[in-house]
Amino acid sequence: MFRECVGVRNKFMKVEKITLKTFVLTVLTGCSFLIVLGALLVPILCYYHVGLSDSFYGLYDRICHASTNHAFFLKGYPMPICARCLGIYSGIFLTLLLYFEQIKIGHGFYVFFGVLGIGEFLLEYFNLFFPPLYISMLAGIFIGIFLAVTFLRLEIKLKKGY
Repeated sequence: MFRECVGVRNKFMKVEKITLKTFVLTVLTGCSFLIVLGALLVPILCYYHVGLSDSFYGLYDRICHASTNHAFFLKGYPMPICARCLGIYSGIFLTLLLYFEQIKIGHGFYVFFGVLGIGEFLLEYFNLFFPPLYISMLAGIFIGIFLAVTFLRLEIKLKKGY
């Protein structure tokens, strides 16, 4: 009788194999979430005079230029990453979250997001357009979506001996 119950239980339980792609995407999702969360928390830590806040600003200097002219302010303190980088990491996080929910971004939207995001970046780079922070963040979200979808569309196959 016990064997029958165990056999029935195993028959209905599915065990999913974790592929390399799923593992990498899970790590990227977690990292992008932690970057965005940390960027939001660092100014709040500064406001309450927590000693680690200076260390976090130093850590974020490695992933963004963090000019205070291009950053949002929370509680009177600048965020450690600029508005565009905040948008890029947020776009990557949201796209990967949608991927795990099995919601796909169509090719038309993919091209649209890429053209708008990269176009705004190039216009600002060549001093043709000086957008407000919210537009920079929106362009960053578009670039993040474009980068994440590009990464998701790559098929990486590992061969034996390669």
